Amino acid sequence: MVVGFSGGSILSHITTLPLVKLIQKLFVDGCDFRFSLTSSMVSDYDLLRHTPVIYVIRDQEGVKTMSIGLHSTPYHAWGVVWRWCGTERCARPRDIRSSQTGSNNTIRIRQECIRCGWRSASLTTDNLSWVQRWDKAHPNVFTWRHPPSPGELMSFVTSTPKVERQGIPRVVVAEQSEEMEVDSD
Repeated sequence: MVVGFSGGSILSHITTLPLVKLIQKLFVDGCDFRFSLTSSMVSDYDLLRHTPVIYVIRDQEGVKTMSIGLHSTPYHAWGVVWRWCGTERCARPRDIRSSQTGSNNTIRIRQECIRCGWRSASLTTDNLSWVQRWDKAHPNVFTWRHPPSPGELMSFVTSTPKVERQGIPRVVVAEQSEEMEVDSD
């Protein structure tokens, strides 16, 4: 197993203790990787607020790289760092704000770009088959294959049929992820 972090800055006073706990669970106590990750990293919300955790394991299917993140709106809906809005070449990671409705069982997220004003349709994890809840004991912790594909990271964009920017209606074509201007005449 290999463990890493994917945040913009990694502070050792936040990451060291969970890493020591993980090493203890794996090598001293002899626990399996999932239990070790859960008891050391998944249960450490300060760590997950700071950075998503990346781990690489080998199983029957081969080698897998996965991410673990904490659901924390407005920036990390389902733990994912969202980077794109419905306007080409517009957003940066902190420009996308997520708002939440619903309970922990059926979280609905809607995104908005603070640069251009684009707004997405509301989605749930049922709409995102690539994001899974870690377990029932940690309802705000999610996992997904790392790195997510651009198509997966554009889930909010491709599910939103119309976006408006500065009064100009635009249509996002889901198959090609391109914008086309629509005349309102």
